Amino acid sequence: MVDLMSTVSRNKNIISAVVHEETVALSVENGMYYTFSITSHEIWRRLSSPVQVDDLCADLAEAYAADRTIIEADTVAFLNHLFSLGLIHVS
Repeated sequence: MVDLMSTVSRNKNIISAVVHEETVALSVENGMYYTFSITSHEIWRRLSSPVQVDDLCADLAEAYAADRTIIEADTVAFLNHLFSLGLIHVS
């Protein structure tokens, strides 16, 4: 489970590419593909190396000039979804 103190990174077995300002990711393990646009694209880009969720949220709140509490709730929910799909590692 992902929380603000977790460190997250992409699962290296996921193949991804940027196509027209969106990210398309393919899980070789389950044969599913996923598309990320706008904020989810930006989060995926930042997961190329391990990052603490709290730091990620701080960066996103600054970049989007958004309420930190909302950013934290939405980002943690999104990361938990990615984790449930096997797209990221959590430590």
